[in-house]
Amino acid sequence: MRDIKLSVVIPAYNSAETIEDALNGVLHQTAVQYVYEVIVVNDGSTDDTAKVVEEWKKNAEEQFTLVLTGFKKNRGVSAARNRGIEISRGDHIAFLDADDEWKPEKLKIQLGILRRYPGIKALGTGWDQLNLKPGKKVNNSSGYELYGMKVKDELVYLWPPVPSLIVKRNELLKSGMFDESMRYAEDSDFICRLAERAKIYYIPDKLLSAGHGKNPFGEKGLSGNTARMHKGFKKNIYGCLNRGSINILEYAAFLLLEDLKYLRRILIANRIKEEKTKDE
Repeated sequence: MRDIKLSVVIPAYNSAETIEDALNGVLHQTAVQYVYEVIVVNDGSTDDTAKVVEEWKKNAEEQFTLVLTGFKKNRGVSAARNRGIEISRGDHIAFLDADDEWKPEKLKIQLGILRRYPGIKALGTGWDQLNLKPGKKVNNSSGYELYGMKVKDELVYLWPPVPSLIVKRNELLKSGMFDESMRYAEDSDFICRLAERAKIYYIPDKLLSAGHGKNPFGEKGLSGNTARMHKGFKKNIYGCLNRGSINILEYAAFLLLEDLKYLRRILIANRIKEEKTKDE
């Protein structure tokens, strides 16, 4: 009998080439018995995403329920995640992107911590593209380094990644879920609003493999548009000021920090393009 009923939500847009790896990463979890359902939200894909998922579904029937839903037209990752949350039946939601993969022990480690500390409402992990331990270290007996983060930590570090999170479903509903009007930096906006309600915890262990090796900035995908990402992050900072989670001086400081981070992203993106040009 499951003491934690886990729904996995995967938004997918033109993900025929990667969705199978993401699904296999769920199926091969050492704690797969706690996965109640996997919900793939096909966000208006024009490729064979739905066909690949339907074909793969036959492999998972004995382990968990796989639900394929979605939209006829592309509505964005926020709308896709919200659809998955709305129809989910679990008490906890685990997020995963269609081009990401979980390491086999991810759920076992996270669920072990959540079972030991049931007061934790959101728990994330590290990912393979970043070495970072922000936030305040929390004394615990789980055997893993555990950190707690607040809104200001998110504005500085943009951490942890949403596809690493397990969140109590009722907390998602209370936080307003994902802002469907945002197409860029929507993950950070979501984490800020969630952190305003409850502290987010995470372990730095790299249990998420993100983007099939894609660099976070400067390559294809939403994160590849650095200018619009920059605008989205600035909007998030203003949202935190408007909701009272930062003051006016902190607002000015975070805007300056974001401008500096934007310049860094541009330099990284230009370097990647130069390296690709040389290889070609």
